[in-house]
Amino acid sequence: DASRFQSRWKKPNARGEFSTASSVLDKGLNKPRLSNYLADTNEIPELTPTTDTRSRSVSFSEDLEIGGGGVSWLSGPAYVESLDQMIAVTTALSDCGARFVRAKAYWAESKKNDFQRHLHAGLKVLSSTAAHFDLKVVSEITSLEDLPLLEKYADVIEVPPELASDYRLLGELGYLAKPIILNRHPMMSIERFLSMLECLERGKMAKVILADNGMQSSDPYVASLLDLSSIIQLRQQANCPVLVNCSVLASSPETVEDMAVAAVAAGADGVLADIDIGAQRGNSRALLPLQLNGVMQRTSALKCTLNALARHKYNSHYK
Repeated sequence: DASRFQSRWKKPNARGEFSTASSVLDKGLNKPRLSNYLADTNEIPELTPTTDTRSRSVSFSEDLEIGGGGVSWLSGPAYVESLDQMIAVTTALSDCGARFVRAKAYWAESKKNDFQRHLHAGLKVLSSTAAHFDLKVVSEITSLEDLPLLEKYADVIEVPPELASDYRLLGELGYLAKPIILNRHPMMSIERFLSMLECLERGKMAKVILADNGMQSSDPYVASLLDLSSIIQLRQQANCPVLVNCSVLASSPETVEDMAVAAVAAGADGVLADIDIGAQRGNSRALLPLQLNGVMQRTSALKCTLNALARHKYNSHYK
């Protein structure tokens, strides 16, 4: 029995020495070991796990960043309508643990002559209510003339999809030392979108955050589709955090939750979503505060699980 055990589990090498199977496994077959790299070069290789997104993150403070391995939720109403509305919205966001409030500061039905006045008033209401709960303000720019007001009141300036090809606007925003969210139009290719990113980065001042709005669908019942492959490509080709605008893609609040989970699973760093607190819901795709709280916990738990799996894969690879 002992001879059979030895012949089965021990094999002689070229020198006639016996080595057990465990010693063979300890050598790490087909695994690149750190000692192998150090034997050939004096430089220590960079062993950064794939989940370390520190170089891709946009930092606001020591405890707040987008793209640092967590899930950032940029939520709020579609438009700023009143002071009471924004107090209720920011209170709900603060209770959910959100750090950003996102809204269009102008009135949807404002006339052209009154647009600047409405924009100024809306930004003052938005910034004052956000400051009370220590929230960062995210608001949309509609033209280059709005830049001075947004620079004064907004912490993050969002470029809508219809202006993603405006070279003049992107060129001016590139010299602004603020985080800029660049939205991809559903008809825009990845190559075209990355060229717009290069235009924005020429100023070397802006901190760019990319936002995907899906792709146009041929189905008459579905306006846009969530393209998970575009999230992966943007993460691979751009050194920027990637967000997904789930509210423009979904047809119901439940669909927003499912799309947010799918986007985070594909590698998204955050989600853009609308919320509605009114008794009479004007936006059928907006989340209620309770729904927002639940989906924020789901996506956060999912991101933690994905990061843990990636670290395990990284550690086992270099063990």
